[in-house]
Amino acid sequence: MINHSEVEFNLHDAAQRIKLKAISLGFSACGIAPVHALEEDARFMQQWLQKGNHGTMTYLERYAEQRECPDLLVDNARSVIVVLYSYLWGQQQPEGAPKVAKYAYGDDYHYVVKQKLQELADYINLSIAPTHGRAFCDTAPVFERRWAQQAGLGWIGTNKCFIHPEHGSFFVIGELIVDLEVAYDMPLEGDCGNCGLCVAACPTHALTPSGEFDATRCISYQTIESKEDIPTQLKSLLHGYVAGCDICQDVCPWNQNLLIKSRLSEPVRDFVWEMTHADWYSISNATYKKVLKNSALRRISYKKMRMNLQANLTDSLDEKNKIE
Repeated sequence: MINHSEVEFNLHDAAQRIKLKAISLGFSACGIAPVHALEEDARFMQQWLQKGNHGTMTYLERYAEQRECPDLLVDNARSVIVVLYSYLWGQQQPEGAPKVAKYAYGDDYHYVVKQKLQELADYINLSIAPTHGRAFCDTAPVFERRWAQQAGLGWIGTNKCFIHPEHGSFFVIGELIVDLEVAYDMPLEGDCGNCGLCVAACPTHALTPSGEFDATRCISYQTIESKEDIPTQLKSLLHGYVAGCDICQDVCPWNQNLLIKSRLSEPVRDFVWEMTHADWYSISNATYKKVLKNSALRRISYKKMRMNLQANLTDSLDEKNKIE
């Protein structure tokens, strides 16, 4: 057993050991930022909400103070340890299968990342210093992309995804907010310049050249967050997606080498990914819940999935009628 009182605590050594442990746990990158209020992000969020760009995602209107100040989530918080967890593993869906966003491949990332972060927290407690903290991954009011930028891992892209200069954007972000002070990384200042490929590729015009993002027009919002049927004017723009969307990431230059490597690797197969329209329609509500028990897709209700499937079939029929 380590006697922490006898260990000379070195801030830089502690930070380095935390990062190395994070990588050994399977994270692609790790950075650490000091806790401080994110006042500018809080103001931007409030203005974005006032415009109604969040649609029916009313949960975003809650916990504004906690989102701005992480020390309201963790007492005496000092550090935000940020990790990136890649989900691009060579997954390839059969031609014509209802499209599912790549992040939903495999086990639910919420649990995978939080479990690994808990292992990281245990390591810090046992090997560095006694620490109190909480792990988060898309499960709490945290400005995840901003903290990743503050931790020196990349920048927020025009498509509103977080971009790492080496690992692109096909990953989820996790945070471990702790009351331990260590050496910190410098924020990375970067942007997408005048690229605009994601703006041009977005079929529903959810993205604009000026940097605005209307979530209510986003395919991911329409197929996951919205509880209502997809608007008629958007049904012909779904491009086969029934759960999420990858279009703005697929065209991003920072992802091209990663996508090539993914396509050249041995294809990873998954029962859910290979289901056809007929397969999705044939299963009962009970079977649907069983099949998606450990999947991030379980957030989409049985009723909503059938609505999404119908919207895509309507789209196909419309296109067929146009051709005829």
